[in-house]
Amino acid sequence: MAAILFAVLLPTVLIGMAAIAVDIGMLYREAGRVQRAADAAALSAVTWMPGNLGQATTTARRIAAVNGYAAGGGTTVEVDEGDVSSQLRVTITTTVDNTFGAAIGSPTAQVTRTALADYTAPAPMGSPCNTFGNEPPSTAGAAQPSGTALPAAPFPNCSSNPQFWAAVEGPGTDKVQGDRYGTMPCSTAENCVPGRNSEYRPEGYFFALRVEPAAVGRSLAVQVYDPAYVETGVACGDIDQRYVADRMSDYTPTAGAARYADATSIYCSGDYNPRASSDPVGQPLDTTFLVRQPNATGDPLKSEVVSGCTQQFEGRRTQVASEELRQWTQPTGSKTRYAGFNPELARVFHQWVELCSFTPTMAGNYYLQVRTNRSPGGTAVTNSNESGRSFDPVVWRDNASAGSRDGNVSTTTGLNSFALRVVPSRADLRDDVAVAGYSRMPVLQNAPSSRARFNLIRALPSARGQYIAFDFFDAADGSTGTGGSVRVIAPPDATGSIRSGPGGSVPGCRGALGDAAYTNLGECTVPVKASTHNGKIQQMVIPLPEDYSCNPATLGGCWFQVETNFSGSNVTDFTTWDANIAGDPVRLIE
Repeated sequence: MAAILFAVLLPTVLIGMAAIAVDIGMLYREAGRVQRAADAAALSAVTWMPGNLGQATTTARRIAAVNGYAAGGGTTVEVDEGDVSSQLRVTITTTVDNTFGAAIGSPTAQVTRTALADYTAPAPMGSPCNTFGNEPPSTAGAAQPSGTALPAAPFPNCSSNPQFWAAVEGPGTDKVQGDRYGTMPCSTAENCVPGRNSEYRPEGYFFALRVEPAAVGRSLAVQVYDPAYVETGVACGDIDQRYVADRMSDYTPTAGAARYADATSIYCSGDYNPRASSDPVGQPLDTTFLVRQPNATGDPLKSEVVSGCTQQFEGRRTQVASEELRQWTQPTGSKTRYAGFNPELARVFHQWVELCSFTPTMAGNYYLQVRTNRSPGGTAVTNSNESGRSFDPVVWRDNASAGSRDGNVSTTTGLNSFALRVVPSRADLRDDVAVAGYSRMPVLQNAPSSRARFNLIRALPSARGQYIAFDFFDAADGSTGTGGSVRVIAPPDATGSIRSGPGGSVPGCRGALGDAAYTNLGECTVPVKASTHNGKIQQMVIPLPEDYSCNPATLGGCWFQVETNFSGSNVTDFTTWDANIAGDPVRLIE
């Protein structure tokens, strides 16, 4: 009897087991598809982190839908920040119909899979502040705000006088003069392909305009100090001083004498033509500034240009005559007009100029592109004075081709120095925006002081276990005497073994000059001098140990600094700095 019963039930049991096996197999296959969708969504969306969880969520859900898991019905797509702000966690849950399970009371089953991705974005350089470079005081009525644009209580590593300027050179200038990426001729510098700079980048340089969530929806003014190339000599000694005085125009109701002084001062940005023997005198360079939108790739060239945020400034090689800057005088209490007054030159020369105002619609990096290889176009700003005299244009607006990938000018020469700042419409938001170099940073030091310390790169806690790759090009060739040194200093708020050295120095640094072998660097310091570093690339590697951490809660946290110390009482040094966090920028954590 038992044998007969077993024979009767066996097929039923086997069929049931087979049915369950079929449903389990389907669940495993579905789980694999869900996991792949979650991985794809996390990897695609994490590039919006940190700071823009909203856009990351939109992107993750879109990618999940493309892979077959649109939110709704029996599917949910949850998106959250990970354990640190650079991470993104995507969890997809979907309902699967069982083929045979319904017969035993289980018609459906749920599958849940999670992916956690991390992103190390190209790191900002040079500044955690809403100013970049020296910040000469504004003139009331000429640029707003009056005085400084820094917050009332700026971050400790922010200053209105950090002893450097942003700078670019014309494409016809020899690379050995210091601009690693913006120049085309190459006589004796490193990485020359006979006569040509193999590292030339036609797009120029980018600065990151960082917008924190609190500043979204608030108007931002992008301002540039002394945006036009006007040749003055590196110490501003080539300005005609005959009529320089205070109260000489609407743009200098005060401080006219200091603003146009013929000695290095906070107002002197030092535009000049290096005129090396290998350089032609050439035509003065024209400088283009334009702002681009954020994007998920981290590639500014893939971003749209912000409408109304393109201006070009014509260069000038002839000496500035002081009557061009003098609008009126008041010898008897009534204004006397000067026919030689050049209003657009006076408006932009050694003055803060508003590039544009725009309202950010999302948090993240907007990009300010600066280049010298696009000819002026668009609409010229009228340049006529009150006496009816007209002058050549100085400013052009809205050139549609200004952001083209390639340049159309190759022979202009010279070095244009300037400063940048981003000013929110509300003063209490000034520490929620910042302007910094983006991966590459060209700077000029021309101050009488021979020592400068400025911010190098921001390394967030998510970079632990990776390293900073830091290069600087053509250092110390403008110094006198025995040269000097360049030292990398750890963030004051860093914790872990990176703080083990005295004074916050970084243990384990290595360096190499050109193609030489890497050597250990005591105190993370490199000696530099003109005889060894002229036209050469000095490389440094700064490891970030596994226990590295810092405070990323504000834009002022987690900044490594670099200190330059050159011999001689005066320094004239144009140097290009590169720094990035090396390692896999987008990766799955789990």
